[in-house]
Amino acid sequence: MQNLFAGFFVSMFIHIGLVLSLSNIFSIDLLAFQADYSQPIPAYLVYEKPKLVSKKENKIFIKKILIEPNSQIDIKEMVLKADEEILALESKASKTTTFAQKKTNLNQQNQILLFSSIIEEQIRAVWKKPIVSEEFSVELILSLVPTGEILNVKVKRSSGSDAFDRSALIAVAKVRKFENLKMPAQLFDDNFRNFTLVFKPY
Repeated sequence: MQNLFAGFFVSMFIHIGLVLSLSNIFSIDLLAFQADYSQPIPAYLVYEKPKLVSKKENKIFIKKILIEPNSQIDIKEMVLKADEEILALESKASKTTTFAQKKTNLNQQNQILLFSSIIEEQIRAVWKKPIVSEEFSVELILSLVPTGEILNVKVKRSSGSDAFDRSALIAVAKVRKFENLKMPAQLFDDNFRNFTLVFKPY
């Protein structure tokens, strides 16, 4: 029975405390406790002026060559040395140019030989040689387009044998177009647009 009264009194005391606190009887000002924490924190912004970097002035130093009045300088000798140096440089440059030209010419000659052999192989593959003396030869002038097609053919110098000349013309007519003639335009214009083809029995 004592335990029940003790619990009742404790419960009543708690409820009375809650009622009094809600009715603000104790006048507890909670904001007063938060006053110290609600003050703003001072903050300071520091602005620094940008430093102006001045460009260093480019100073040009001119080296002065002082010539002593007592020293003797041969101007002709100086001019001759300068001329010799210029001549040496010119000769070196001309040698370099000559070497480059020789290299270009050699490369061009190799290309001409290559494409000439391609044309010769295609002609020999279709040419039926007549039985004639080895002294016979006929020269034909061929006109081509860059694709290798034969536009025109005519006899430049006859062999003296109609059969031999006719066999050469028939061989060209059978080919009609040379294959694998992909070459630079300048090389074609200079060497293969119009060229002479020589037929010999050997």
